[in-house]
Amino acid sequence: MKAWLTPFRLLLVMVAAYTFHASYMTILKHYAFRSTAWDLGIFMQALWTTSHGYGILYYTPELHVNPSGCFLGQHFSPILFLLVPIYAVFPAAETLLILQALVLAAAAVPLYFAARLHLGSEKAALIVSSCYLLYLPIHELNWFDFHFEAFIPLTLLSGWYFAERKRWIPALASFLLALSCCEFMPVLVGAFGLYYTFKALRLRLLKRGGLDDRRLLFGLTLILLGFAWFTLALNVIYSLNPGIEVAGNWRNWSGNPEEAVVKVLTNPGKALNMVLTRDKLLYPLYLSAPLLFIPLAAPFEFLLLAGAWILPAWLSSFKGYYAGLLYPSFQYGGFVAAQVFIAFICGLRNLRAHRPALLRLLALASLLSLLAAAFFSPFGLGMLKPYFRAAENPEHEEALRQVLSLVPEEGSILTQNHVFPHVCHRVDAYVWPIFPKIVREPPSYAQGTDYILLDLDKAGYSMVEYVLGLLRRGEYRVIAACDYVILMGREADGKQAKVNMARGLHLTIYDGEGEILLQ
Repeated sequence: MKAWLTPFRLLLVMVAAYTFHASYMTILKHYAFRSTAWDLGIFMQALWTTSHGYGILYYTPELHVNPSGCFLGQHFSPILFLLVPIYAVFPAAETLLILQALVLAAAAVPLYFAARLHLGSEKAALIVSSCYLLYLPIHELNWFDFHFEAFIPLTLLSGWYFAERKRWIPALASFLLALSCCEFMPVLVGAFGLYYTFKALRLRLLKRGGLDDRRLLFGLTLILLGFAWFTLALNVIYSLNPGIEVAGNWRNWSGNPEEAVVKVLTNPGKALNMVLTRDKLLYPLYLSAPLLFIPLAAPFEFLLLAGAWILPAWLSSFKGYYAGLLYPSFQYGGFVAAQVFIAFICGLRNLRAHRPALLRLLALASLLSLLAAAFFSPFGLGMLKPYFRAAENPEHEEALRQVLSLVPEEGSILTQNHVFPHVCHRVDAYVWPIFPKIVREPPSYAQGTDYILLDLDKAGYSMVEYVLGLLRRGEYRVIAACDYVILMGREADGKQAKVNMARGLHLTIYDGEGEILLQ
């Protein structure tokens, strides 16, 4: 048994266990109507329309800010095309949730090989990988619906490992896949280019050896590739969505990326004032504390690689970019997790600890990671943020399921953020917009749908007022209503369908004159 259970095979068991547990938890979350249009529903609809010939990554939730309806007009993420054949065969939310858990867990494999290369110990490499599988930013990313950020740790760690082995072709392929995740990736890949360029020049500058020509060429290639890819990404995004602010979360500088960079460089005082806040200064603490702050022992890797995300996050006005300790970081930890673990490995190497001391240090780091995951992870107790501990209501969930079963697959529908993923496998499924501002009525393209499903338990005032106005004017009639869930149709005959509910809440809605509008 001991001969079979090698560290690498044990790693595969851990990867499988993580994939199963994370998939199971996120699928249950979806079944409980705690997944959302932003962003699981967006990706489900975009992949479904593409695989069924209704357009290229066409989706409807953001038509009010992306009139083309092509997801590439919002984010340049060609890596999604790799998922289209899979989704064509298995078109379901479960497919994306399982894939996301698997891809995130699989990043532990190149991390294991890189740690073994630098630390010279399979046991140490296994513990490093276990810390990754327990890492809070990875869990937050995995918990929140589905996102392209899930591919970033795997692609960056693979690229770094292959480059450390001087296997330049697979390294380049890995970084190309990383670039295809989204339009921000040229910044991160460009940082890796600078990293390898500096490493190639370092020995020459220190007069300790010759120039590493291949490493230098690889670094310069990544830098040039980053510039070219960024140009391509902006051209595609602007051609599909001319009115977009690509740097919208940096609009306090400029919505245009190039102008934002210039203004940051010419206004260092303003930049410093933006950085020197409690929440932003706590962000590196959130990233490195579960790893005993060991990533800080590799300042070159931490400042250059992780800093390529941390600094832009600090300069942004969007709290999710630099959250973690006090607020949810959602999917954005995917932009920096790989770099933190690269700094973790290099920090361990820089400490030059003997094997027993190294393993003791790693054991302590893994224990701290385990405690952090147990108490603060959404897959654990989730004590860090109430967001992770939303109360479940089985009776209300059953009411939603029963009412949704009455909606035909071919019917157009307008609904809410938490219901949209359950109806998005159609071209004309729409969601009530929740950004960039609250609207008093849905956009024109979402008006006049065959059906409207309203969950009063989570509806805002504007949507309730709009929907009840449709009922008052006789434009829609109620098909079914139970436990605060109302399904209306344009062609309904007014006879309410029976919903088989053993429990539920009785609700009567009156109009302004005291007449019963809905019971």
